[in-house]
Amino acid sequence: MRTSLCLLPLVVAAACGGDDSAPIDAPSAVVRVQCGGATIAATVSAPATTFAFEPAATTITAGQIVQFTMGSTHTTVSDTNAFTGAAGSSTCYRFDVAGTYPFHCEPHLFTGSITVQ
Repeated sequence: MRTSLCLLPLVVAAACGGDDSAPIDAPSAVVRVQCGGATIAATVSAPATTFAFEPAATTITAGQIVQFTMGSTHTTVSDTNAFTGAAGSSTCYRFDVAGTYPFHCEPHLFTGSITVQ
């Protein structure tokens, strides 16, 4: 009996197979890349002295790279966990799937979006 109870979580996990199609904002649709040497299509910043992303809305083509440059008090957090950027950092992401990717600053909650065509 103990053996069958120990195997139960494995059986349940195996039965929960998934669909291989990724939602538009899945992490596989957005890939973190090194900023150095990358061809940057757009830059989104949030200077420490403001409470807004500049620009708030950005449009790029699939496969292009966006650099997020955050001031010391702002972060970049995808509303669907597709990407993040720490306060005081500069991070680059390649957006491979068309769609709209909303994001916000924590803790200030101002918003922005990347539209990929």
